[in-house]
Amino acid sequence: LILDGAIQKTVRYADAAEGIGVLGCQVWENETTIQHTCFRFPTPWNLFCVNTGMAKLAPKSRLFGGDRMREWDRRNEREVEVVSGMFMLVCRAAFEQVGYLDESFFIYCEETDWCYRMQKAGWRNVFWPGARIIHRDGGGKSTEKVSIKMEVQLVRSTLFYIRKHYGPVSEALVRFTILVTALVKLCFYSL
Repeated sequence: LILDGAIQKTVRYADAAEGIGVLGCQVWENETTIQHTCFRFPTPWNLFCVNTGMAKLAPKSRLFGGDRMREWDRRNEREVEVVSGMFMLVCRAAFEQVGYLDESFFIYCEETDWCYRMQKAGWRNVFWPGARIIHRDGGGKSTEKVSIKMEVQLVRSTLFYIRKHYGPVSEALVRFTILVTALVKLCFYSL
């Protein structure tokens, strides 16, 4: 749900700002809860922190907290690495320079890859809370509905992203981490 002219507000804000390639706004799960949108680029290190549970032990740590930016309440403007895909205002000049979303991503990581390419091309990815939307089936509600197929697709897309931007050695390290932590979890839950 678009609230209070959010599209017009973000267009005006982006037009007045310098170098914004992608602009995101404040996203609410419902009338009382701000959804934690925008995040850091997945890297072999932050994926290691997520898969081994370090991100849960130190959720607000920049070094160990993974990619979710849990230390930030989404109430202030800031430059981010990834603008979440449910609301992205994209500058035409940035789009013309960087091109379309990569269709190799079926679902998950497509906006991450796009934001990565925008940043590499010199554009800024920005979160601005001056406009708001409600994403009724997002946040906690969407993760409650995740099926095994969607989990598998998330892992596939993440591995593809890592291979594309960090190379096959990094992909192999992430794949190994996922496998080992899955085996440890299986043993733990079997007990």
